[in-house]
Formats: sequence, C-alpha cells, structure tokens
Amino acid sequence: FFSIPMAPYDTPSASDPGAFNGCTAAHATLAMATYAFDVLHHHLQGLPLPECPSSIPNVECRIFVSYHTLRKEPSLRGCIGSGAPSALRGLIQEFAVHAAHDSRFAPISIHELPDLTCEVNILSPNEPIAHCYDWEAGVHGLAIEFTAPGSGHRLYNAEYLPCVAAETGWGHEYLVGTLIEKAGYTGQVTPELLRSMRCWRYTSSVAKVLPTLASLAR
Repeated sequence: FFSIPMAPYDTPSASDPGAFNGCTAAHATLAMATYAFDVLHHHLQGLPLPECPSSIPNVECRIFVSYHTLRKEPSLRGCIGSGAPSALRGLIQEFAVHAAHDSRFAPISIHELPDLTCEVNILSPNEPIAHCYDWEAGVHGLAIEFTAPGSGHRLYNAEYLPCVAAETGWGHEYLVGTLIEKAGYTGQVTPELLRSMRCWRYTSSVAKVLPTLASLAR
C-alpha cells in the first residue's frame, strides 16, 4: 500500500487537426498534475476515483497526460492526448487512467509509483503553417495531415508535443520524417509529399509532479 502526500490541489505552478481549438482560458498547473497522479494512485489500488477539485477550471481544452519513469534514465511509460477540445476536469481523470494502459507498454503497476513522474500538457489553439518545417524546436508542437499517392483515400495524421524536439535534439527534417512514420505511412517521403501536407503548430503549458520517495513506502 502506498500513501502519496502531495501538494494541495489548489497549489498553482508558475477528425481534423485544423479544427482543434486548444485552450486559451487555462494553463497547466501543479494542481492538475497532482490530481492526475492521485487518480492513478486510486486506480491502481482499485479504489473509487477522487473527484476533481473545483479549483481546476472546467474549460474546453485539448490536453495530454503522460507518465515517465526515472529508473536508470527518464523514459516514457504512457501517454494519451485528446483529438478535440473537451471539458478539462473529465479529461484529466479519464486520461490519468488510460495513460497507465498505453498499448505500447506494459500496464503501469503500483510498485512503479515511487519512480514515476506525471505530466499534464494543455495545448494552445492550432496555428496553420505553410510548410512542415515552419516551427521552432522547444517552442512548438507539430500536427500533420496528408494523403499519399497509392494510398487511396486514406488520411494520415500524427502530432508531436513541443517537448519532443527539445528532449531528442532532432532537427526539422528528421523529426518530420519520424512523425510521418508515426502516422503510419511507410512509403517514400518526397518533396512533393512534404509540400502537400496540411500542418499546424501550437504551444503548450506543462506541469509535472513527482512524489517524494521517502513518503511513499510504508
């Protein structure tokens, strides 16, 4: 059994992608990340999920919730994001649970909690850009959408948060190439394909929380 005494919830911290409105009425706070971690804690114990505190505004937002492990070196353990704006309080609770069951990884177990960080990203409205390289590393996230020769009417789309370029050090060309792969496209990436893509950039505010190891174990 783990007990997680974290910061109070009210403690502040300083399908068409073109239709995404993001959120201009809220920014990510420590209260949001703390609440998401508390939801995860209850979920892993099989307890009823806690209600979202009223201090968190219930505005329409696009968000991502992610968990990273600190074992050996920081690495992703689960992440989920919204494709369209929805009520913030419900998204935090829902995504705090679903991110722990990201299909790319084994489900998160309660024994991992001492080594996990929880991160909440609130995204700004999307800004259309003329070319897929028109963004600044560490500042903008990137969303792309395209069709490709020989793929019929299949629509490919994917996105990266602003932190991806900052944390990986990838340049524009390499990052866009991996994003195209993430969308599921395995064909040749040509200049014509790059020019034909619909692209948007956005910014995000981020809040992260890490439980104190000494306070976790009993």
